[in-house]
Amino acid sequence: GQVRACLGFRKMGKTSILNRVVRELERDTDVLVLFIDASRDDIAGLRAAGLIGTIAANVRAGTERKATYLTLDTSLPVATGDTAELGRSLVNAVSEEKRPVVLLFDEVDYLTPSSPTAGHWKSDFNVFWRNFRVACQEVSRLGRTLGIMVSGVSSRWFRAESIDGIENAALMFVPEEYLGPLPRRASIEMIKRLSRTAGLQFAAST
Repeated sequence: GQVRACLGFRKMGKTSILNRVVRELERDTDVLVLFIDASRDDIAGLRAAGLIGTIAANVRAGTERKATYLTLDTSLPVATGDTAELGRSLVNAVSEEKRPVVLLFDEVDYLTPSSPTAGHWKSDFNVFWRNFRVACQEVSRLGRTLGIMVSGVSSRWFRAESIDGIENAALMFVPEEYLGPLPRRASIEMIKRLSRTAGLQFAAST
């Protein structure tokens, strides 16, 4: 039921962390996990309403199949309607699923105004995240559990106060806290390992 973000340079292991999350959830929890790889052209190519409707259709399919893990299938039939109506269909789909639902967004940069493949996200970004936020809040009010993890390279569009003069609805999807402080010994070991990749070596007393 939490909202979490995993952001950083490419090749740092973000997708590996998402995969670990999936394994931990499948092992320890009875949930429905939906993995959304936004770098896929068929996903980034969707408009805001289409993406929300597709997520709703996949949650419903997961419920019907009693699946524990799905990757977003853009070929499923989607209800017709505007973004708000399809947002309500997402609320209904999550409400009908008795288990907690977890949505994992990977390569989320492809769904931002800086998308390298889909220019329509310049206008659709705030529309999608605003209606998605409304749906998430309504799910919470209904007492259902919806967890969200957003993974990508840059937090830029999730930290801007406004976009084109309109409040940025995506602010809630990158929490202010990232990681709690590491124990001292763990911090030292991490610095040692990182420094070795740069050809540096620190003495134990440093």
